[in-house]
Amino acid sequence: MRRRRFKTRKNGILKFALFALIVFAVFTLGHFIYGFLLSWDKLNVRKIEVRGAKVLGPDRVKSFLNQRAGKNIFTYKLDGKKVAREKWIKKAEIVRDFPDRIVVKIRERTPLAVFARQGREFVISADGWILDKASLAKKIYKLPFFPDYGKISAEKRKQARDFLRHLRREEVDFYRSAKKFSYSGDSLKMILDGFTVYFGKISPDLANSKIQAVKKIIADAGKKGVGIEYLDLRPFTRKTQSAIIKTKKLPKGSLKKENGI
Repeated sequence: MRRRRFKTRKNGILKFALFALIVFAVFTLGHFIYGFLLSWDKLNVRKIEVRGAKVLGPDRVKSFLNQRAGKNIFTYKLDGKKVAREKWIKKAEIVRDFPDRIVVKIRERTPLAVFARQGREFVISADGWILDKASLAKKIYKLPFFPDYGKISAEKRKQARDFLRHLRREEVDFYRSAKKFSYSGDSLKMILDGFTVYFGKISPDLANSKIQAVKKIIADAGKKGVGIEYLDLRPFTRKTQSAIIKTKKLPKGSLKKENGI
């Protein structure tokens, strides 16, 4: 009985020793391989590529890296604090394109409109951030002006963002034709290419119906050869779907430019 216990204990010790030896060998080999890769000049970065930085630009994004080209590909990383301070960045990541290229992928926040505060212009993003670099953004995107955005309530700001986001995603031509948005009480006013739309309240269940009504009115005006001075959708309800329309005569050949969408 004692011999059997001794033999069992001895086998256990041998197995543990063998396991420890294997772990040590794997760790040593891994450390050697890692050290070799870090010192191998074939893996030195020769090119840093930036993707998705429309407003920020490549040079700005490269400044978030811990080093410039020429170092080993495994040593590159983004400075988390610098990335967090740049509000335009929604997501950033590094992709190692072996053997010698680093790709920095940036996802910028989606701009919806521009507003002014204390003499400076800022960008309103789709997720509610207030961003700088408005002058650069306006060169890249066609952004409407929303002068009183900073003065309206948080609830109205969210309603306006949701509405603009819908236009930007689903009604691209309508969105691009918008020059200016403003509020008068609870009613939204839009300046489009060539005419004004008094949109009324931004009601989720009516917003799309109102947009389709505007498009239909514009199409009808085109067929009749008249321009539109303004549309008033404040009387519009799901039941009546009525609007006040003021048209105007146009010089021959100017209809398309006047009615915009």
